[in-house]
Parts: sequence; structure tokens; C-alpha cells
Amino acid sequence: MLTTVHYGNNAALIKEVTAFYIPDGAQVADVTYGRGAFWKQTDTSRFTLLASDIHTTPERLYDFRALPYVDGSLDVVVLDPPYMHSPGKTSAYAKSYRTTQSHGAEGPHGEQRTLYHREIMQDYAKGMAEAWRVLKTSGQLWVKCKDEIESGWQRWSHQEVYALARALGFYGKDLFILVTTGNIPARHTTQLHARK
Repeated sequence: MLTTVHYGNNAALIKEVTAFYIPDGAQVADVTYGRGAFWKQTDTSRFTLLASDIHTTPERLYDFRALPYVDGSLDVVVLDPPYMHSPGKTSAYAKSYRTTQSHGAEGPHGEQRTLYHREIMQDYAKGMAEAWRVLKTSGQLWVKCKDEIESGWQRWSHQEVYALARALGFYGKDLFILVTTGNIPARHTTQLHARK
């Protein structure tokens, strides 16, 4: 049974959601494929998975904000861009997810600069607009995001992403909340907000 709250990891959740929502023979574009973590538990043989990423897919180094696909040609677009702000050179997250390279946020010597939440939301808006263009009328956009705290302020990304999607013409068919089963890292010794 598919439920809104899922305990585990991305791959297990995607396996369930794929079985529920992707029809046989569909054209599915994961436009932020990364290392393919989403698909590790899913049998993709019943649909066509078009994996692309600006860094990790040599045969398809596509920017999710400017895709080469024909208008109205895809059944599903999966969008999982770098979704957390980066405080610059101190962030292990920025290094792992290449947030500075993806956002043109490197200095002249390869140093990382601060990447702000508003910039990330701008990328979501561009990526979702591009998905709107390439999706069929009955197509689905799957978007991953994470709420965060930026400089002491709550940033409820899921609400912002939903508002951006609604403004484009999408509607919310479902919401899945992934709850990690591991330890949640903390940057500060004194907790001021609920962990995301």
C-alpha cells in the first residue's frame, strides 16, 4: 500500500511511486540524474528512462533549465536539483552536490561562495517551467525538495515549490514525505528549530 509518509530512502520510495504512477511504455526523463540513486531499486525495463545531468551523464550533459526535448514529448519529468542553500566553502553538502558549479557560484579560483535559498527557488522555477514545456498534457512532474533553515529563518521549500508549480498550471496530485532512518546531522550545538 502506498502511503504519504515513507520511512527509508529515495530508492525505496521511487520504486513504490513508479509502480503506482508510471504506465508501461512511458518516456521518463530524470533531468537531475546525479549518480542514479533514485533508480537503484526500480525495474526500469517497462518504460524508457532518459537519464541526464549537467555533470554526471557524459552522453546527456543537459541543464534541467534548458532541455533539448521536443515540446509535449515526455510522460514524466523527475526534478531533484540541489535544494539546500550553501554557506560556501565550509559546506560538505555543496561539495557533494556540486551546488556551486550547478549554479555558477564558483569564484575565479574555484572557491565556493554562499548560495542563497532564493537562488535555489529560482532554479526550481526555471526547471519546472522547462518541464511544463516538454511534458505531454497528461504528463507528470515529480519534484524533490527539502525544507530548511537559512540564517535562522524557516524556509518551507515544499510550500514555495508548490506555489511555483501552481503558477505554471500544474496541480498537486500527491505528496510524499520521506523520513530518514539514520542520524540527522546538526551544524550547531544548540538546537533552535525542529530538524528538517
